[in-house]
Amino acid sequence: MSVRCGQNSTKIHLIGHSLGAHVAAVAGQQVYRNAGQKLNRITGLDPAGPCFSNVSLDSRLDALDADFVDVIHTNAGILGLNEPVGHKDFYPNNGMSQPGCILSTCDHSRAWELFAESINRPDSFPG
Repeated sequence: MSVRCGQNSTKIHLIGHSLGAHVAAVAGQQVYRNAGQKLNRITGLDPAGPCFSNVSLDSRLDALDADFVDVIHTNAGILGLNEPVGHKDFYPNNGMSQPGCILSTCDHSRAWELFAESINRPDSFPG
């Protein structure tokens, strides 16, 4: 099955930062309801924590929203969710107090910077 406009949902990768991670999750849920297939992947970049820690899974990112959900937590428990919500959750620097940051907003924004660097310079993150 495909999503409207002929798109194959198994080839779609959504990436969202903060509230955008939860928006990507809701989009993934809608695609599944309408097309009967999950999105291939959702990447959550420090998904928003305030107001999302104690809500139903229909309202926030979780591992059921795509075939693969990966999450980078960089301000866990403050501006971002603390609990693991994906198939693979990464907590650089234990998910808090990112190097070079003084404010929580800097830590929170570091998730998308790390994601961009992992694409532009894949050798910088040996595993």
